[in-house]
Amino acid sequence: MADMEKTAETVAIPSPASLDVTSGSTRKRNKLVSVLRGHVTDPNEYGKELFEQALQYDEAQLERDAVKVRRKIDFLILPLMCGTYMMSFLDKQTLNYSNTYGLQADTNMKGDDYSWVASALNFGWLLAAYPWNFALQRYPIGRLIGCMLFIW
Repeated sequence: MADMEKTAETVAIPSPASLDVTSGSTRKRNKLVSVLRGHVTDPNEYGKELFEQALQYDEAQLERDAVKVRRKIDFLILPLMCGTYMMSFLDKQTLNYSNTYGLQADTNMKGDDYSWVASALNFGWLLAAYPWNFALQRYPIGRLIGCMLFIW
């Protein structure tokens, strides 16, 4: 990004006095009010508003915020991800250990039955990945995960 784009002088932020109804700027005023209330439907306009707001912050504040976010990721999200991957690994290893101790003989598996059982997780994951990602983008995450746990 050029230095000229980073300066606050290039962005014209409307003041409340400039949004006078009598001057014929009712449309601008309504648009700004809808942006402030969070009713923006055009992503380009929303992105422009966020960009204008981001230009108001100084670099030192942005660096401090980046450090806080990085710490939250390091101490909260990464341990949860590692625990999730460990549980997934243990789940797959349980099937391998049970096969070693006689799973195929106990369940009367023949031919490729064990291969299909081992692939069932991957098929389910493949079929559910797209709808699940779509739902995560459209609905509140807390409510969606709560419903998923209830159904499970």
